[in-house]
Amino acid sequence: MRRYVPIILIVGSLGASICFSYLALSAGRLAVRELVADSAEHDFGTVKPGTLTHTFKVTNRTKREIEFLGITKSCGCTDVTLPKKTLGRNESVAVTCVVDARGRRGKFVSFFRIIYKAQQGEEQALTCVLRAKVDAVVSIEPADMEFTMGRSQTQRFRVISAEPSVKVKEIACEHRAFKVRRGEDGFTFDVAFDSSQWQDNEGSVPLHLETTWKTEKLISVPVYVLRKREKR
Repeated sequence: MRRYVPIILIVGSLGASICFSYLALSAGRLAVRELVADSAEHDFGTVKPGTLTHTFKVTNRTKREIEFLGITKSCGCTDVTLPKKTLGRNESVAVTCVVDARGRRGKFVSFFRIIYKAQQGEEQALTCVLRAKVDAVVSIEPADMEFTMGRSQTQRFRVISAEPSVKVKEIACEHRAFKVRRGEDGFTFDVAFDSSQWQDNEGSVPLHLETTWKTEKLISVPVYVLRKREKR
């Protein structure tokens, strides 16, 4: 009986190897993305405030037709055009994105997702990312503000311009929990947060500034309201 042991072990090992190879091959096939873009993200580099445009090439890599269900966007400043409702096998389509970078400054990231029906019938998404660094004439220091829920407080920011002729015409906040007071110099602003007027969960609201600079007439300053973080 001993003489057959090596043969049994060899056959067993060979069977296991074939089994694992088949599983790996199957997993590899399942891992293949059905809908792909020519690049996962696009970096515009350093730009001036204005309108930015880029076109992604999106391809159906399956042997069946793909149905598009819609588009979700991270920012209202990004407009995405998807000219087709379906995409045939191995077919490609140009997806054009227009980003409104007016009023933006510093590093800026936006993304969108193309929602489609996958082979098994479930919803899947292809994500495309857009990046830019906006070299603005008007800058805000700090670039954003963070307040803590349940705690009334005041923070200050300053508007800095590379052009001496630039003025801040108006400033407003959409949420009743915030009041803004302009300093005597016209470029310093105190933002007061009344926590009793904040009934929402964590979130953010924009402060809107109107300036006299032609390409940066409207500037948004993000204001975050977050829960108190426990120290570890």
